[in-house]
Amino acid sequence: MSLRVFILTAFSVGISASCFAQWNEIAYSESLASGHNDLYFLSNDMGYIAGTELIDSDIQSYILRTYNGGQTWDTTFVQNKIFRAIHFPSMDTGYVAFREGTYIGILNTQDGGNTWNTISDSILETIPVSLDLTFFSNSRGVMAVPGAAYLTNDSGVSWELIDDFPVGNSGTVDSYGQNFASTGGISFVYSDDACESLSSTILMDNSSGIDLSILNDQVAVSFLGQEGGIVNDYPHFNFSRLIFGNFNDLQFSTVDIPHLRSIDDIEFGSASVLYGLSWPNQVDGPRIVKSVDSGMTWYEQGLEEGAEFHYGFHKNLQCLNDSVCYIAFNSVIYKTTNGGGPLLDPIESIVLSVENPRSEIALNVFPNPSTGNITLESESPLKRISVFDAVGRLVFRESIQNKTNQQLNLSHLPKGLYLLQISGQEFEKTEKVVLE
Repeated sequence: MSLRVFILTAFSVGISASCFAQWNEIAYSESLASGHNDLYFLSNDMGYIAGTELIDSDIQSYILRTYNGGQTWDTTFVQNKIFRAIHFPSMDTGYVAFREGTYIGILNTQDGGNTWNTISDSILETIPVSLDLTFFSNSRGVMAVPGAAYLTNDSGVSWELIDDFPVGNSGTVDSYGQNFASTGGISFVYSDDACESLSSTILMDNSSGIDLSILNDQVAVSFLGQEGGIVNDYPHFNFSRLIFGNFNDLQFSTVDIPHLRSIDDIEFGSASVLYGLSWPNQVDGPRIVKSVDSGMTWYEQGLEEGAEFHYGFHKNLQCLNDSVCYIAFNSVIYKTTNGGGPLLDPIESIVLSVENPRSEIALNVFPNPSTGNITLESESPLKRISVFDAVGRLVFRESIQNKTNQQLNLSHLPKGLYLLQISGQEFEKTEKVVLE
Protein backbone atom coordinates (compact mmCIF):
# COMPACT_ATOMS: atom_id res chain seq x y z
CA MET A 1 0.00 0.00 0.00
CA SER A 2 1.33 3.38 -0.99
CA LEU A 3 0.88 6.35 1.33
CA ARG A 4 1.42 10.00 0.44
CA VAL A 5 1.39 12.74 3.06
CA PHE A 6 0.63 16.42 2.45
CA ILE A 7 0.30 19.40 4.77
CA LEU A 8 -2.83 21.44 4.09
CA THR A 9 -2.50 25.03 5.24
CA ALA A 10 -4.37 26.81 2.44
CA PHE A 11 -7.18 24.32 3.09
CA SER A 12 -8.11 26.22 6.25
CA VAL A 13 -9.80 29.57 6.68
CA GLY A 14 -10.14 31.63 9.82
CA ILE A 15 -12.91 31.26 12.36
CA SER A 16 -15.25 34.22 12.75
CA ALA A 17 -14.61 36.20 15.89
CA SER A 18 -18.17 37.43 16.19
CA CYS A 19 -19.72 36.60 19.54
CA PHE A 20 -22.98 35.94 17.69
CA ALA A 21 -21.40 33.46 15.29
CA GLN A 22 -23.20 30.14 15.11
CA TRP A 23 -21.67 27.36 13.03
CA ASN A 24 -18.55 28.62 11.27
CA GLU A 25 -17.13 27.27 8.04
CA ILE A 26 -13.51 26.61 8.99
CA ALA A 27 -12.32 24.75 5.89
CA TYR A 28 -13.38 24.28 2.31
CA SER A 29 -11.78 22.68 -0.74
CA GLU A 30 -13.07 22.29 -4.27
CA SER A 31 -10.53 19.76 -5.48
CA LEU A 32 -8.31 18.34 -2.74
CA ALA A 33 -9.59 15.98 -0.02
CA SER A 34 -13.22 16.88 -0.54
CA GLY A 35 -15.27 13.74 -0.02
CA HIS A 36 -15.56 13.64 3.78
CA ASN A 37 -17.32 10.48 5.00
CA ASP A 38 -16.70 10.35 8.76
CA LEU A 39 -14.91 12.22 11.54
CA TYR A 40 -13.59 11.50 15.02
CA PHE A 41 -12.25 14.05 17.51
CA LEU A 42 -10.33 13.01 20.61
CA SER A 43 -10.43 16.50 22.14
CA ASN A 44 -11.55 20.02 21.29
CA ASP A 45 -8.38 20.44 19.23
CA MET A 46 -7.27 17.01 17.99
CA GLY A 47 -9.33 15.22 15.38
CA TYR A 48 -9.44 13.17 12.20
CA ILE A 49 -11.60 13.04 9.08
CA ALA A 50 -11.76 10.07 6.71
CA GLY A 51 -12.94 10.55 3.16
CA THR A 52 -12.73 9.43 -0.44
CA GLU A 53 -12.18 11.30 -3.67
CA LEU A 54 -10.83 10.08 -6.99
CA ILE A 55 -8.06 12.64 -7.48
CA ASP A 56 -6.21 10.46 -9.98
CA SER A 57 -6.25 6.79 -10.86
CA ASP A 58 -3.94 5.82 -7.96
CA ILE A 59 -5.34 7.92 -5.09
CA GLN A 60 -8.84 7.40 -3.81
CA SER A 61 -8.98 8.04 -0.03
CA TYR A 62 -7.49 10.29 2.61
CA ILE A 63 -7.24 10.94 6.35
CA LEU A 64 -7.13 14.54 7.54
CA ARG A 65 -5.61 15.30 10.95
CA THR A 66 -5.63 18.50 13.00
CA TYR A 67 -3.91 19.40 16.26
CA ASN A 68 -5.31 22.93 16.55
CA GLY A 69 -9.06 22.66 16.25
CA GLY A 70 -9.17 22.78 12.47
CA GLN A 71 -6.92 25.77 11.78
CA THR A 72 -4.54 23.52 9.81
CA TRP A 73 -4.71 19.92 8.61
CA ASP A 74 -2.19 17.37 7.43
CA THR A 75 -3.34 14.75 4.96
CA THR A 76 -2.47 11.12 4.33
CA PHE A 77 -3.58 9.70 0.96
CA VAL A 78 -4.12 5.96 0.57
CA GLN A 79 -4.43 4.10 -2.73
CA ASN A 80 -7.35 2.05 -3.99
CA LYS A 81 -9.52 2.04 -0.87
CA ILE A 82 -12.85 3.69 -0.13
CA PHE A 83 -12.87 4.96 3.47
CA ARG A 84 -16.22 4.67 5.25
CA ALA A 85 -15.75 5.00 9.05
CA ILE A 86 -13.07 6.09 11.54
CA HIS A 87 -12.75 5.59 15.31
CA PHE A 88 -10.01 6.23 17.90
CA PRO A 89 -10.28 4.35 21.22
CA SER A 90 -7.16 6.17 22.52
CA MET A 91 -4.82 9.00 21.58
CA ASP A 92 -2.40 6.73 19.70
CA THR A 93 -4.62 3.94 18.38
CA GLY A 94 -7.17 4.41 15.63
CA TYR A 95 -9.05 2.39 13.01
CA VAL A 96 -10.54 3.05 9.59
CA ALA A 97 -13.05 0.70 7.96
CA PHE A 98 -12.79 0.66 4.18
CA ARG A 99 -14.11 -1.07 1.10
CA GLU A 100 -11.71 -2.29 -1.57
CA GLY A 101 -13.54 -3.75 -4.51
CA THR A 102 -16.21 -5.99 -2.98
CA TYR A 103 -14.32 -6.64 0.29
CA ILE A 104 -14.39 -4.85 3.65
CA GLY A 105 -11.11 -4.24 5.47
CA ILE A 106 -9.49 -2.35 8.35
CA LEU A 107 -6.59 0.10 8.59
CA ASN A 108 -4.86 0.69 11.91
CA THR A 109 -2.54 3.30 13.40
CA GLN A 110 -0.64 3.00 16.67
CA ASP A 111 1.19 6.31 16.50
CA GLY A 112 -1.64 8.81 16.34
CA GLY A 113 -1.97 8.73 12.57
CA ASN A 114 1.66 9.16 11.51
CA THR A 115 1.51 5.75 9.82
CA TRP A 116 -1.42 3.55 8.78
CA ASN A 117 -1.27 -0.16 8.04
CA THR A 118 -3.74 -2.64 6.57
CA ILE A 119 -4.64 -5.07 9.35
CA SER A 120 -7.21 -7.04 7.39
CA ASP A 121 -8.42 -6.59 3.81
CA SER A 122 -11.02 -9.35 3.51
CA ILE A 123 -13.23 -9.42 6.61
CA LEU A 124 -16.28 -10.06 4.44
CA GLU A 125 -17.39 -9.67 0.86
CA THR A 126 -20.15 -7.10 0.44
CA ILE A 127 -20.88 -3.61 -0.85
CA PRO A 128 -22.82 -2.26 2.15
CA VAL A 129 -25.24 0.64 2.14
CA SER A 130 -24.03 1.48 5.65
CA LEU A 131 -20.81 0.62 7.47
CA ASP A 132 -19.99 1.70 11.02
CA LEU A 133 -17.28 1.10 13.58
CA THR A 134 -16.78 1.51 17.34
CA PHE A 135 -14.17 0.30 19.83
CA PHE A 136 -14.38 -0.31 23.59
CA SER A 137 -10.57 -0.50 23.96
CA ASN A 138 -7.50 -0.57 21.74
CA SER A 139 -8.12 -4.24 21.00
CA ARG A 140 -11.89 -4.88 21.30
CA GLY A 141 -14.31 -3.38 18.80
CA VAL A 142 -17.42 -3.91 16.69
CA MET A 143 -18.03 -3.30 13.00
CA ALA A 144 -21.58 -3.36 11.63
CA VAL A 145 -23.10 -3.63 8.18
CA PRO A 146 -26.79 -4.08 7.34
CA GLY A 147 -27.96 -7.33 8.91
CA ALA A 148 -24.71 -8.33 10.63
CA ALA A 149 -22.04 -7.25 13.09
CA TYR A 150 -18.50 -8.49 13.66
CA LEU A 151 -16.37 -8.47 16.83
CA THR A 152 -12.60 -8.26 17.18
CA ASN A 153 -10.49 -8.91 20.29
CA ASP A 154 -7.07 -8.65 18.67
CA SER A 155 -6.95 -5.10 17.32
CA GLY A 156 -8.69 -5.91 14.06
CA VAL A 157 -6.52 -8.84 12.96
CA SER A 158 -9.44 -11.29 13.12
CA TRP A 159 -13.19 -10.72 13.22
CA GLU A 160 -15.97 -13.11 14.23
CA LEU A 161 -19.63 -12.84 13.30
CA ILE A 162 -21.82 -11.99 16.29
CA ASP A 163 -24.31 -14.85 16.06
CA ASP A 164 -27.17 -13.33 18.05
CA PHE A 165 -27.10 -9.97 16.27
CA PRO A 166 -30.63 -9.62 14.84
CA VAL A 167 -31.11 -9.44 11.11
CA GLY A 168 -32.07 -5.96 9.95
CA ASN A 169 -30.56 -2.82 8.56
CA SER A 170 -28.34 -2.49 11.63
CA GLY A 171 -25.46 -0.50 10.27
CA THR A 172 -25.19 2.15 12.99
CA VAL A 173 -23.29 1.48 16.22
CA ASP A 174 -22.06 3.51 19.18
CA SER A 175 -20.39 2.79 22.51
CA TYR A 176 -19.60 4.59 25.75
CA GLY A 177 -17.53 2.73 28.30
CA GLN A 178 -19.02 -0.77 28.35
CA ASN A 179 -22.38 0.33 26.92
CA PHE A 180 -23.12 -0.50 23.30
CA ALA A 181 -26.10 0.06 21.03
CA SER A 182 -26.98 -0.39 17.39
CA THR A 183 -30.00 0.52 15.30
CA GLY A 184 -31.27 -0.03 11.81
CA GLY A 185 -34.60 -1.11 10.43
CA ILE A 186 -36.94 -1.70 13.37
CA SER A 187 -34.22 -3.27 15.55
CA PHE A 188 -32.56 -1.78 18.62
CA VAL A 189 -29.63 -3.86 19.88
CA TYR A 190 -27.92 -3.10 23.19
CA SER A 191 -25.32 -4.36 25.67
CA ASP A 192 -23.90 -3.10 28.96
CA ASP A 193 -20.87 -5.44 28.98
CA ALA A 194 -18.98 -4.51 25.78
CA CYS A 195 -20.92 -7.06 23.72
CA GLU A 196 -20.13 -10.06 25.93
CA SER A 197 -23.91 -10.47 25.80
CA LEU A 198 -26.47 -8.78 23.56
CA SER A 199 -30.17 -8.08 23.81
CA SER A 200 -32.54 -6.65 21.24
CA THR A 201 -35.99 -5.13 21.11
CA ILE A 202 -38.32 -3.36 18.72
CA LEU A 203 -38.92 0.21 19.83
CA MET A 204 -41.18 1.20 16.93
CA ASP A 205 -42.49 -1.32 14.40
CA ASN A 206 -43.41 1.33 11.79
CA SER A 207 -40.10 3.22 11.88
CA SER A 208 -36.60 2.67 10.53
CA GLY A 209 -33.54 3.35 12.68
CA ILE A 210 -31.06 5.89 11.30
CA ASP A 211 -28.60 6.91 14.02
CA LEU A 212 -28.03 6.90 17.78
CA SER A 213 -25.84 8.42 20.47
CA ILE A 214 -24.78 7.19 23.91
CA LEU A 215 -23.63 9.24 26.90
CA ASN A 216 -22.99 7.33 30.13
CA ASP A 217 -26.25 5.38 30.64
CA GLN A 218 -28.33 7.56 28.30
CA VAL A 219 -29.22 6.64 24.75
CA ALA A 220 -30.90 8.69 22.01
CA VAL A 221 -32.15 6.96 18.86
CA SER A 222 -33.24 8.66 15.64
CA PHE A 223 -35.82 6.95 13.43
CA LEU A 224 -37.44 7.65 10.09
CA GLY A 225 -41.15 7.53 10.86
CA GLN A 226 -43.52 6.30 8.17
CA GLU A 227 -47.22 6.73 7.40
CA GLY A 228 -47.22 10.15 9.06
CA GLY A 229 -49.69 11.88 6.81
CA ILE A 230 -51.91 8.79 6.62
CA VAL A 231 -51.97 7.45 10.19
CA ASN A 232 -50.90 10.38 12.37
CA ASP A 233 -52.39 13.26 10.37
CA TYR A 234 -48.95 14.84 10.01
CA PRO A 235 -48.23 17.14 7.04
CA HIS A 236 -45.83 14.63 5.42
CA PHE A 237 -45.71 10.87 4.96
CA ASN A 238 -42.16 10.53 6.38
CA PHE A 239 -41.19 12.33 9.58
CA SER A 240 -38.49 12.40 12.25
CA ARG A 241 -39.08 10.21 15.29
CA LEU A 242 -36.73 10.35 18.30
CA ILE A 243 -36.66 7.89 21.19
CA PHE A 244 -34.81 8.53 24.45
CA GLY A 245 -34.05 6.16 27.32
CA ASN A 246 -31.31 4.68 29.47
CA PHE A 247 -29.54 1.37 29.98
CA ASN A 248 -30.69 1.03 33.60
CA ASP A 249 -34.42 0.45 33.15
CA LEU A 250 -34.88 0.63 29.34
CA GLN A 251 -37.85 2.96 29.76
CA PHE A 252 -38.20 5.10 26.65
CA SER A 253 -39.98 8.31 25.70
CA THR A 254 -40.92 9.15 22.11
CA VAL A 255 -40.88 12.51 20.35
CA ASP A 256 -42.15 13.09 16.81
CA ILE A 257 -41.07 16.09 14.73
CA PRO A 258 -43.63 16.15 11.89
CA HIS A 259 -42.00 18.92 9.84
CA LEU A 260 -38.59 17.24 9.61
CA ARG A 261 -38.21 14.23 7.35
CA SER A 262 -35.45 12.79 9.54
CA ILE A 263 -32.53 13.59 11.83
CA ASP A 264 -29.70 11.72 10.15
CA ASP A 265 -27.14 12.30 12.90
CA ILE A 266 -27.94 12.80 16.60
CA GLU A 267 -25.29 13.65 19.22
CA PHE A 268 -25.21 14.25 22.96
CA GLY A 269 -23.36 17.40 24.00
CA SER A 270 -24.27 16.71 27.63
CA ALA A 271 -27.03 14.97 29.56
CA SER A 272 -29.58 17.60 28.55
CA VAL A 273 -28.11 19.15 25.38
CA LEU A 274 -28.39 17.35 22.04
CA TYR A 275 -27.58 18.33 18.46
CA GLY A 276 -28.84 16.91 15.20
CA LEU A 277 -28.27 17.11 11.47
CA SER A 278 -31.70 17.11 9.89
CA TRP A 279 -33.15 16.34 6.51
CA PRO A 280 -36.06 18.77 6.15
CA ASN A 281 -39.23 18.11 4.18
CA GLN A 282 -38.87 21.61 2.73
CA VAL A 283 -35.72 22.71 0.93
CA ASP A 284 -35.44 25.81 3.11
CA GLY A 285 -36.03 23.94 6.38
CA PRO A 286 -33.51 23.65 9.23
CA ARG A 287 -30.39 21.55 8.74
CA ILE A 288 -28.79 21.90 12.19
CA VAL A 289 -31.08 21.49 15.19
CA LYS A 290 -30.52 21.63 18.94
CA SER A 291 -32.35 20.65 22.12
CA VAL A 292 -31.53 21.84 25.64
CA ASP A 293 -34.16 19.77 27.45
CA SER A 294 -33.02 16.21 26.75
CA GLY A 295 -34.69 16.08 23.35
CA MET A 296 -38.23 17.10 24.25
CA THR A 297 -38.16 20.35 22.24
CA TRP A 298 -35.91 21.36 19.34
CA TYR A 299 -34.72 24.62 17.82
CA GLU A 300 -33.20 25.51 14.48
CA GLN A 301 -29.59 26.73 14.27
CA GLY A 302 -27.78 28.42 11.44
CA LEU A 303 -24.39 29.21 9.96
CA GLU A 304 -22.25 32.28 10.27
CA GLU A 305 -23.13 35.18 7.98
CA GLY A 306 -22.07 34.46 4.43
CA ALA A 307 -21.59 30.72 4.90
CA GLU A 308 -23.51 28.28 2.72
CA PHE A 309 -25.37 25.13 3.71
CA HIS A 310 -24.01 22.07 1.97
CA TYR A 311 -27.09 19.94 1.72
CA GLY A 312 -27.11 16.25 2.64
CA PHE A 313 -25.38 15.86 6.02
CA HIS A 314 -25.36 12.28 7.27
CA LYS A 315 -23.49 10.80 10.24
CA ASN A 316 -20.88 13.54 10.09
CA LEU A 317 -21.43 15.34 13.41
CA GLN A 318 -19.45 15.04 16.63
CA CYS A 319 -19.80 17.06 19.85
CA LEU A 320 -17.07 17.18 22.47
CA ASN A 321 -19.27 18.96 25.03
CA ASP A 322 -22.16 21.44 25.21
CA SER A 323 -20.26 24.08 23.25
CA VAL A 324 -17.73 22.52 20.86
CA CYS A 325 -18.96 20.49 17.86
CA TYR A 326 -17.70 19.67 14.38
CA ILE A 327 -19.45 18.79 11.12
CA ALA A 328 -17.61 17.39 8.09
CA PHE A 329 -19.37 16.74 4.81
CA ASN A 330 -18.38 16.68 1.15
CA SER A 331 -15.77 19.47 0.92
CA VAL A 332 -16.61 21.62 3.93
CA ILE A 333 -15.93 21.51 7.68
CA TYR A 334 -18.08 23.47 10.14
CA LYS A 335 -17.32 24.16 13.78
CA THR A 336 -18.97 25.84 16.74
CA THR A 337 -17.32 26.85 19.99
CA ASN A 338 -20.34 28.60 21.53
CA GLY A 339 -22.99 25.90 21.35
CA GLY A 340 -24.08 26.89 17.87
CA GLY A 341 -24.99 30.43 18.84
CA PRO A 342 -28.52 31.57 19.69
CA LEU A 343 -31.45 29.19 19.49
CA LEU A 344 -33.53 30.21 16.49
CA ASP A 345 -37.06 29.18 15.54
CA PRO A 346 -38.67 26.39 17.57
CA ILE A 347 -39.61 23.26 15.60
CA GLU A 348 -42.97 21.70 16.30
CA SER A 349 -42.54 18.46 18.24
CA ILE A 350 -45.06 16.09 19.79
CA VAL A 351 -44.37 13.94 22.85
CA LEU A 352 -46.18 10.73 21.98
CA SER A 353 -45.68 8.22 24.72
CA VAL A 354 -43.79 8.25 27.99
CA GLU A 355 -44.06 6.18 31.11
CA ASN A 356 -45.22 9.27 33.00
CA PRO A 357 -47.15 11.64 30.72
CA ARG A 358 -45.43 14.99 30.34
CA SER A 359 -48.19 16.96 28.70
CA GLU A 360 -51.15 16.26 30.99
CA ILE A 361 -49.78 17.81 34.19
CA ALA A 362 -51.01 21.36 34.86
CA LEU A 363 -48.11 23.75 35.41
CA ASN A 364 -48.19 27.54 35.80
CA VAL A 365 -45.12 29.77 35.53
CA PHE A 366 -45.73 33.44 36.36
CA PRO A 367 -45.27 36.35 36.04
CA ASN A 368 -43.90 36.21 32.51
CA PRO A 369 -42.24 38.55 31.57
CA SER A 370 -40.62 38.96 34.98
CA THR A 371 -37.98 40.99 36.76
CA GLY A 372 -36.53 37.72 38.08
CA ASN A 373 -38.87 36.54 40.85
CA ILE A 374 -40.92 33.70 39.35
CA THR A 375 -43.52 31.38 40.86
CA LEU A 376 -44.04 27.80 39.74
CA GLU A 377 -47.30 26.04 40.57
CA SER A 378 -47.80 22.39 39.68
CA GLU A 379 -50.45 19.77 40.39
CA SER A 380 -47.65 17.21 40.74
CA PRO A 381 -44.56 17.50 43.00
CA LEU A 382 -41.54 19.24 41.50
CA LYS A 383 -38.06 17.71 41.56
CA ARG A 384 -35.63 19.93 39.69
CA ILE A 385 -35.45 23.19 37.73
CA SER A 386 -32.71 23.86 35.17
CA VAL A 387 -32.39 27.26 33.46
CA PHE A 388 -30.70 27.69 30.06
CA ASP A 389 -29.88 30.94 28.32
CA ALA A 390 -30.65 31.69 24.67
CA VAL A 391 -27.56 29.84 23.42
CA GLY A 392 -28.34 26.74 25.47
CA ARG A 393 -25.87 27.19 28.35
CA LEU A 394 -26.94 25.99 31.78
CA VAL A 395 -26.97 29.11 34.00
CA PHE A 396 -28.93 27.93 37.03
CA ARG A 397 -30.11 24.67 38.59
CA GLU A 398 -32.08 23.96 41.75
CA SER A 399 -33.34 20.72 43.31
CA ILE A 400 -36.75 20.68 44.99
CA GLN A 401 -38.13 18.29 47.57
CA ASN A 402 -41.77 17.33 47.03
CA LYS A 403 -43.17 20.84 46.58
CA THR A 404 -45.98 21.82 44.27
CA ASN A 405 -45.32 25.55 44.74
CA GLN A 406 -41.83 26.98 44.32
CA GLN A 407 -40.38 30.50 44.27
CA LEU A 408 -37.53 30.99 41.84
CA ASN A 409 -35.17 33.97 42.02
CA LEU A 410 -33.40 34.68 38.74
CA SER A 411 -32.84 38.38 39.31
CA HIS A 412 -29.06 37.86 39.18
CA LEU A 413 -29.27 36.88 35.49
CA PRO A 414 -29.03 39.37 32.61
CA LYS A 415 -32.19 40.45 30.81
CA GLY A 416 -33.28 38.23 27.95
CA LEU A 417 -34.96 34.97 26.95
CA TYR A 418 -34.46 31.83 29.04
CA LEU A 419 -35.68 28.23 28.91
CA LEU A 420 -36.83 26.54 32.11
CA GLN A 421 -36.52 22.76 32.08
CA ILE A 422 -38.89 21.68 34.86
CA SER A 423 -38.78 18.08 36.08
CA GLY A 424 -41.38 16.55 38.37
CA GLN A 425 -42.25 13.15 39.73
CA GLU A 426 -44.70 12.60 36.88
CA PHE A 427 -43.61 14.99 34.14
CA GLU A 428 -40.95 17.04 32.45
CA LYS A 429 -41.72 20.30 30.66
CA THR A 430 -39.91 23.24 29.12
CA GLU A 431 -41.18 26.81 29.49
CA LYS A 432 -39.89 30.08 27.99
CA VAL A 433 -39.53 33.06 30.30
CA VAL A 434 -38.39 36.60 29.59
CA LEU A 435 -36.43 38.62 32.15
CA GLU A 436 -36.80 42.37 31.74
